[in-house]
Amino acid sequence: MISYIFVPVLAQSIGANMIEIGIIGATYFIVSTPMMYILGRLSDFQDLRRRIIFFGFLIATFVYFLLSISNSTLQLVILMALLGISTSAYLPSMLALVSEEASKMKTGLKMGFYTGSISAGFGVGGISGGLIGDILGLSAAFLFCGIVLALATVVVFLILENMETKKERYDSSKSKRRKKDLSLKIHLSFKEITNSQFVMTGMLALFIAVFLRNFGYRGLTNFLSLYLLDLGASKSLMGMIISLNFILQFFLMPSAGWISDRLGRKITISAGMIGSSVAMYLYSIILNPYEAIPIQFLVALSWSMILTSAYAYVADFAPKNRRGGSMGLLRTSQDLGGAIGPPIAGVLVNTYDYRVMIQFLMGIPLLGAVISYFKLKK
Repeated sequence: MISYIFVPVLAQSIGANMIEIGIIGATYFIVSTPMMYILGRLSDFQDLRRRIIFFGFLIATFVYFLLSISNSTLQLVILMALLGISTSAYLPSMLALVSEEASKMKTGLKMGFYTGSISAGFGVGGISGGLIGDILGLSAAFLFCGIVLALATVVVFLILENMETKKERYDSSKSKRRKKDLSLKIHLSFKEITNSQFVMTGMLALFIAVFLRNFGYRGLTNFLSLYLLDLGASKSLMGMIISLNFILQFFLMPSAGWISDRLGRKITISAGMIGSSVAMYLYSIILNPYEAIPIQFLVALSWSMILTSAYAYVADFAPKNRRGGSMGLLRTSQDLGGAIGPPIAGVLVNTYDYRVMIQFLMGIPLLGAVISYFKLKK
């Protein structure tokens, strides 16, 4: 989470221009775009899922320790690429584990609790990182995050080991058959993404809609910390404002998942897309950082509605033996938007200013709302 807020600030402090900051932010998503699917699909082989999750946490720990001593644009690009791999390793795999434990009528609620817990961690990380950054500097903030992640990695290892001893007793012939078929089944093909299952269930339309939302909104968020600093915020205030969004998500995610279970995925996702565009417009007209505080509720609510419903939609329609790969494709669509949005936003900020950039990008999530409403199943 600290990288989301403070890597752009670190990049600017070592002399990167707006276009370079956009490229640094996009690097994470460029790498994670294919890796989300590849590692998510690998995780569908049950004996690999827990190892992939641990592998992801371990890489993230090293990345944050190295961010604390980084002093060049190239180093930041490399570390953001590694962070993209780490997130791709644990996120689809953990989503698949959650979806397997949820009944269909409560899938949205379960996804809400899971994503809400992630948002709570993001919120606490952003606030603590801002306070440490103001008092001790950005290097100390990244070092603090590395220590926390090291502890989390140990906890994850112990939990996964316990799960494996209870649940993972495979027949040796099945294990051999999985290993034999692994090279044949793990692939990323356009045919697989666009086959009738994805088209007829509406999952392809969902992926496109989520891509458009992140194309627009990730362009803004890559520069949001710099925008708030430019408006006069301190690092602490900036971290608190951005973190408020995630803290609110912690409370809103379960409710949004429950709404999705009652009103349907299509309505909930479409409303969330519209809310994202409205929030972007409001960002473009604020005059001081304090005016961004009430916007966080709309940002949190809209993203909670999109995210929990999208994960639940995939869980509703994806076959169990392809759920990890399908969750990975959903994340791939998010990250592809994140790969394209920041560089375009960087060019716009470099050429014009923050407000022009936001107003240019805010219409793109509305296209996602149109696709969601007309193409998703109820």
